[in-house]
Amino acid sequence: MKVPWDIIVVSANEDPLYIEFWPMIAWANRAVFGCEVHLAFLTDRSEDDPYVSELRRHGSVTLYKTVAGVPDCNLAKMIRYIHCSKQGDKVCYIEDIDLLPLSREWPVSRVSQRPPGHLLLCGAEVYGAVTPDQKMLSPAPASLMTAEGSLWKKIINPQDSDYESLVLGWALAAVLSGTTYQDIGSKVDHLSDHCFSCEKLVRSLRVDAGVQVFHVDRNYDVFRDTLPRTGWHFSQERLDAGEYIESHMPRP
Repeated sequence: MKVPWDIIVVSANEDPLYIEFWPMIAWANRAVFGCEVHLAFLTDRSEDDPYVSELRRHGSVTLYKTVAGVPDCNLAKMIRYIHCSKQGDKVCYIEDIDLLPLSREWPVSRVSQRPPGHLLLCGAEVYGAVTPDQKMLSPAPASLMTAEGSLWKKIINPQDSDYESLVLGWALAAVLSGTTYQDIGSKVDHLSDHCFSCEKLVRSLRVDAGVQVFHVDRNYDVFRDTLPRTGWHFSQERLDAGEYIESHMPRP
């Protein structure tokens, strides 16, 4: 049976901590879900660069230029949403480039609940949101965010701004409002607890856009039902039996 989305979109810059996952992640998502897998790649390389050609051996790759004054690590998180906003009527599912799918059933069971024309968010309870009102104003994990490309455009780029103007507009808006966590221009190290959060910026953008949102809970135990990169270990018997949902892979 066809999955309830058309494209899985991941992103990366040239940091080997992330881009080296692309061949495996592209193959795994096609194998598990049978859908298109797109990489939004932050780089100043040209379209005919041999490295870009190598990446394209594994799937669809779209290049996005760096923007002066905006840290690559921040912009690399946001270009996946920008890429989704260009996909028209195709349903786009956001994923992390270091997340390996181990179950078809679990994500399909979540995304298939999404009413058309709604942004699906999974796991707002991770941020302490329990009631419907709390969830409406809460960020949610980027993983599994799903919507039509046209709805992503309404959230991400409603004024149809050019790429650089869009990114710099987000940076300026954050400075004017003093919202540190959604400041794409923040120089705080991306491994810090106080770094830029694409999830919080998307929360602000979708609230401003007034789009309809559909929340689902994760309803799993991270250390029982997934293989997290912190304390990464597994039971071969459970793996063979298909009992794990996904693995957030240890970085190289």
